[in-house]
Amino acid sequence: MAICGLELKAQEFDHTWIVGDPMAPMTFSGDSVINGRFADTVLGSTCTIANICDRQGNLLFFTNGVKVYDGQGHLMQNGDSLSYSPPYYSQIIDEGMPGQQGVVILPVPNDTTLYDIFHYNSGDTFINPAGYCPLSFYYSQVDITANGGSGKVINKNIPLLQNVVLSESRLSACRHANGRDWWIIKNVWRDNIYYEYLLTPEGIQGPYIQQLGPTYGTGSELYGYSQFSPDGTVYASATTQSRIVIMDFDRCSGLFSNPRSVFNQVIASNTPRSGAIGLAFSPNNRFLYVCDRLCINQYDLANPRLNDSIRIVTLGVFTDTFQMHAMQLGPNGKIYVSCYNGGRNKLHVINYPDSLGSACDFHLYAQQITTISPLTVPYFPNYKLSALLGACDTIHTDIAAIAAAHPDFAAITPNPATDYTTLIWYSSHNALGKAKLYDMSGRLVWDRDTHSNQGTLPIDVSGLVTGTYVVRFEMNGTVLLDSQLVIAK
Repeated sequence: MAICGLELKAQEFDHTWIVGDPMAPMTFSGDSVINGRFADTVLGSTCTIANICDRQGNLLFFTNGVKVYDGQGHLMQNGDSLSYSPPYYSQIIDEGMPGQQGVVILPVPNDTTLYDIFHYNSGDTFINPAGYCPLSFYYSQVDITANGGSGKVINKNIPLLQNVVLSESRLSACRHANGRDWWIIKNVWRDNIYYEYLLTPEGIQGPYIQQLGPTYGTGSELYGYSQFSPDGTVYASATTQSRIVIMDFDRCSGLFSNPRSVFNQVIASNTPRSGAIGLAFSPNNRFLYVCDRLCINQYDLANPRLNDSIRIVTLGVFTDTFQMHAMQLGPNGKIYVSCYNGGRNKLHVINYPDSLGSACDFHLYAQQITTISPLTVPYFPNYKLSALLGACDTIHTDIAAIAAAHPDFAAITPNPATDYTTLIWYSSHNALGKAKLYDMSGRLVWDRDTHSNQGTLPIDVSGLVTGTYVVRFEMNGTVLLDSQLVIAK
């Protein structure tokens, strides 16, 4: 059967998961899970982990965001120094990069040998109280046929985005409506700004940039999470300091719309965190499961009263041996929940996530693994999502139409700022831009011209005194930004 020139085949890219510390494989076989080990038992990962299989379900390679390993657990040729950042590498290189959703691996469209790894570094900058935040977003590329079939990283640390304070986590992807290409979504730290890239056979297009919906909290985003519903129509994102942001998604244009948010009910007296650490959608797209360290709540997206959640489990007193973290829908239709649990070789499981309330059948420590469960499980987009019939059922992607569909905007982030901030702008056409910064007396203290339709412009404010300023940005006479910027030393 073919749709839009695409032959639909079973795609088992998530057939095996790499979990635990040291990292080890768990392979899905129907409703069962087969656990294994690698000969090298010192492969570490605390937060970041990602892997991919071929279309037959054979493990190809995996990464902890620092190194890339082949399907046998050996360091892949040229697989070292991923997300290279000297300050961070000198600290905890063996445990991988921080951020439990820090890597996405995607097959290059119309190619059976190439795979792109999307990732970012840590330790670029220190934003108090958020800790270390990345300023750069990269991709690297693996040729799985190289080196006798063990694979080789043929391109590494190619910058896609620089000089923007980014979330340490919340990296997600969704298939384009043509069933071939991929949308990749990267979030700015704290702000409601979304960078969108499109992976096509011709390469990586974009970024297309949107700003909409509520902002996120100002704390660390080490444990933030983002997920698309299995059908790709709904996007959810949250951090430990924020509400749950839910938006509709257009797989054709890459546009988000209809932002709404819910407050996740947690046990504030027992945990220093609120918001969410993990998110997962049910296979039928109806239910969104949200967890912090102690609780899992179920939200019914078909319920007009979206804030009416159902408590699935409460673990009790917060300890390092009894908690929950990342969530991921498995190929068998169950949701698996990681937990830093003091040495247990287990994962939590939601057996029937399509069912309302307690019928979803949550069980603590129900899935045995051969290694210690750390803070995360690998993130997988829905590799099986097919082409969308109707207006978008074409294999061709109209890049110009996508660019034109995204509205013009400009923003300043972070705000408040200390030593520097960044102007971000997007327009569907090339235009001369003028950026200016005024103090409250109206005196011009900084200005620059821009000459591209989109970009980022770092602004050094280290020489300015603490206070409130006005930043203004216009393109071809149209004011896109006119707002206050707070500088706090």
